[in-house]
Amino acid sequence: MRKLFGKLHLYLGIPLGIFITIVCLSGAILVFREEIRELTHPERYFVPSSPQTEALPLDDLVQRVERELGGDPVTSITIPRDPQRTLQMRTKGGGRTTLYINPYTAEIQEMAERSSSDFFSQVMALHRRLLGERGGIGREIVGYSTLGLVLLLITGLVLWFPRSKRQLKASLTIKTSASRQRLWRDLHNVLGFYLTLGLLVLALTGLYYSPIQWVREGINSLTASSEGETHPRQGERRRTHGQPPSETPHFEHWQRALDQLRELEPKAAKITLEPSEASVSHYDGWGTTRASNEYAIDPQTGLATLVQRYSDQPLQAKVRGWIYTLHVGAWGGIWSKLLTCAIALLGSSLPITGYYLFVIKRKRRKPSTR
Repeated sequence: MRKLFGKLHLYLGIPLGIFITIVCLSGAILVFREEIRELTHPERYFVPSSPQTEALPLDDLVQRVERELGGDPVTSITIPRDPQRTLQMRTKGGGRTTLYINPYTAEIQEMAERSSSDFFSQVMALHRRLLGERGGIGREIVGYSTLGLVLLLITGLVLWFPRSKRQLKASLTIKTSASRQRLWRDLHNVLGFYLTLGLLVLALTGLYYSPIQWVREGINSLTASSEGETHPRQGERRRTHGQPPSETPHFEHWQRALDQLRELEPKAAKITLEPSEASVSHYDGWGTTRASNEYAIDPQTGLATLVQRYSDQPLQAKVRGWIYTLHVGAWGGIWSKLLTCAIALLGSSLPITGYYLFVIKRKRRKPSTR
């Protein structure tokens, strides 16, 4: 049995190892993309100095921004709880552009366009599809390499399992004082054992976003069957109330809607307002990033009506939210991100040490030519 698992481990690892290293390494970089963006572009996310006055009324703020943009109407605003942070606005004609607004002066601190050519977009394209076209062969390779990683971790765990109690201690320790070959073997076997659980979580959650349809369909079917029916995705459900964004009349009650939502949701981490709907996020570094309550907004009066609390969302939507949160390592604040980054970074080394051991073994078997 061990021989069979050894061959499977080898035959999967040789062709897929390089892709697994690329996916793990790029994933490790993406864990802290938001923190790195805030560090490199503080003017985008934070007001220049500590505010000494109250923020401008939202209606006044929107009018000033629209006037500066030549009348282009604002279609959404994201208001964070932190008074030191800027507001984010989108306009009808802005497309993929986000405006970062100083809430105390109405100054547009930056207009950032979501571009596919910036650094993190390129890393994301590498992570998802090896820089290939959307829906192309690169996405297929990443998907099946991730599935291969799951099998490699399982077979690797079987091969690691010590045959006796005497071997257990050696199987749990990286012996740095040993020979170079023994060190590389320990870096592959022992480190692989410690990383197995974390890499399995990342791989299995990543498979949900892969082109391997049966994985997603299986999870969706299980969660839907436990509820007795299939529910639409959260984004689809939100569009069923109110008018489509393209047909929504010019909205004039931003502040009224914000005041009501703040009264209803005093612990909200951020509030995203649109002319006919609102989302109130309760994610503040712990738990699922998709924990939000949904409201309908009356475009004529600005009054908010609760549509669905996060606690009442279907199990399928909650599972999707947790899958994403676990995959990006955001479930436990900075500590879970550090853990996820370390697992992905160290995981990227396993194929490299595996290749080294394979080459050394081949050299030993090669007969002498003398």
